[in-house]
Amino acid sequence: MLYGLLSGEPLTAACFNDYPGKSIDMFRLRDIIHRSGNTTLTALFAPVFEHLGAGRLHTQIAKRIPLQVLP
Repeated sequence: MLYGLLSGEPLTAACFNDYPGKSIDMFRLRDIIHRSGNTTLTALFAPVFEHLGAGRLHTQIAKRIPLQVLP
């Protein structure tokens, strides 16, 4: 099971108690970046940049706000 910290929802006790033989491992991209050297990061991100360059990754824009409106 993968669970994102950005969801804003804490893991419930059931996640730890109700699934014998399963484990929850912490993964934070920030930790990987701080632990890894430039060569490792370049290799990790190469497939992502390939997908970006090929136009396969998209983010839906929910709302556009002109910069002059920002405080």
